[in-house]
Amino acid sequence: MEIKYKLYPYPVLWNKNDDYKIPSEFSAEIKTEENFKNTKLKIKFFLKDKEIEKLIRENKAEYVVHIEGTRTYFRDFISTRETEITYDLKDRDILGKLEINFFILAKQDIKGYKNDNFNEDYSSEAFNLKKGNIIAIADGYKANIEKIDDELGKVASIFTICQRETVEQIGMVIEMNDHKIRVALNKTDYESYCYLSHEPNKVETINSIIVFPALIYVFEQLKLEELKKSSNKSEYEDYNWYSSLEKIFRKNGKELNKELEQGLSIDLAQRVLNYPIERAFNSLKIKDEGDDEE
Repeated sequence: MEIKYKLYPYPVLWNKNDDYKIPSEFSAEIKTEENFKNTKLKIKFFLKDKEIEKLIRENKAEYVVHIEGTRTYFRDFISTRETEITYDLKDRDILGKLEINFFILAKQDIKGYKNDNFNEDYSSEAFNLKKGNIIAIADGYKANIEKIDDELGKVASIFTICQRETVEQIGMVIEMNDHKIRVALNKTDYESYCYLSHEPNKVETINSIIVFPALIYVFEQLKLEELKKSSNKSEYEDYNWYSSLEKIFRKNGKELNKELEQGLSIDLAQRVLNYPIERAFNSLKIKDEGDDEE
């Protein structure tokens, strides 16, 4: 939603007009922090106007953030009375043009609104504001998000799924001593995997069933090794899968060794796989919605 200049039937605090006198001012600062496949937004509001500050304190007005991704059709509104907030923007919601706009809106009808900092043209007037009316506008934030696929960044590519020569109902076996982590399934499970893996809408479910627990196991083994090893070198660090994990953490401003020391294996696996349980449920819901329409 691009904010274009327009005339309002009442004064609006905005740097594109002169409805208010200096030093009245409203602006917002936004900082982004990559957190694996999600982006954390840190937003800070700066308001210089005693009357509008009073409206916010009295719960008659609030800060509002409008976020829109035009190519993903993602939209969200955040409303708050706090001057600093954080918001987690998920990877699936952003691609291409991203627009974030900042406002102060009336939370309720406000009768007889006056402000000593109105421009002289409005200085003797009072205005009746409706709930949802814009009181102030800050400059927005625009970015173009283009995603680049990195082969080492594709976590599933560090695994290879193979078949064990048995039909016994036994669990999967994980082997880490190769350039790819081997996940061995019995013949029945392997056949099910081969059948389902060719359906795009089943990929997220497969990741949650096989790759997620396998990655938890891998992190557990690496944590145990950290406790036992006598040197800084890991016995696995010459393997491609280990380098791949290191690269994923480094890309997000983290070090694999430190994360192994401080984090739980299940939390590390969830972050690296971008929360696979949620993604699996979402893919199943999409499938159900498609079935309902038929």
